[in-house]
Amino acid sequence: MREQDSIAVTTMYGHKLVNPNDILFIKGDGSYSVIHFKEGSLMLSKNIGAVAELLRDSNFIRVHKSYIVNADKIKELHREDGGYLILSQRNLLIPLGSDKRKRIVFEYLKSLFNYIK
Repeated sequence: MREQDSIAVTTMYGHKLVNPNDILFIKGDGSYSVIHFKEGSLMLSKNIGAVAELLRDSNFIRVHKSYIVNADKIKELHREDGGYLILSQRNLLIPLGSDKRKRIVFEYLKSLFNYIK
């Protein structure tokens, strides 16, 4: 996983530079998205599809139609109740989309295997 420089995001009030390594997850909310950090959040005036495109070459995974997570922040993967992820920083539960579940499980297990190597 490569280091990434700050990215420029469009907020409700202008533009801001954000370090992707500081992002836990992004939640889509209609025409807007909210970036969640260890402490605090930032509302963007872009939908989650536009944010996913901005982060396409980084270590982020679209796990649900409304969620993108930083793969480095995943602590656990649970498959019961439709499946969800637990993020390490705040023990947050992030749902997995049923259409994305198999790929996410595969990617998570692959990253664990690579980590052990």
